[in-house]
Amino acid sequence: MVQRRELEYAYAAHWFQVPAYIRVDFDQDVNWLFLYGEQDDNYDHFGDGTIRTLFTPGRSPGHTSLVRTLDETAPMMLTADACYTMNHYKNEALQGLLHSTADCADLVQKIQRAVDALEIMLVSGHPPTNGRTSRKRRNTTARALNFTGRASIYTIGAPPSLKERRVIYSRL
Repeated sequence: MVQRRELEYAYAAHWFQVPAYIRVDFDQDVNWLFLYGEQDDNYDHFGDGTIRTLFTPGRSPGHTSLVRTLDETAPMMLTADACYTMNHYKNEALQGLLHSTADCADLVQKIQRAVDALEIMLVSGHPPTNGRTSRKRRNTTARALNFTGRASIYTIGAPPSLKERRVIYSRL
């Protein structure tokens, strides 16, 4: 499953985006299921609501986030680079490599609306990089996701800071 626009762009990216696309990852004989941007927003991959897409262009022209819903946990939105860090989600910073700055700012509002409407757990693409987080800690994956069944905001890659834990627990 891929946004048609994303795959086309991967083959002919602007010079500043070329390093973001690793050709062996996408230049393969694959029977792609193509999605077409806003037209396929909220696409239900299995038809049962467990995996849905959210079209989130900005970092790249066809970026897509996934919403995973299972009975035993709160819905979880995997944003990858759509919400690069929680600072990005809070409109405090943008990531460095962007296809469209305006789209990137708009998509954060779209994600915030989805988080509020669905009482969803947000998983950003990268842990905070405030200089205090060690390289080893940044490279650790999903050690302690909050599976309480209630809404929370959390970054994947490192345990939340004390400030982030206060935000999470204040919402429980």
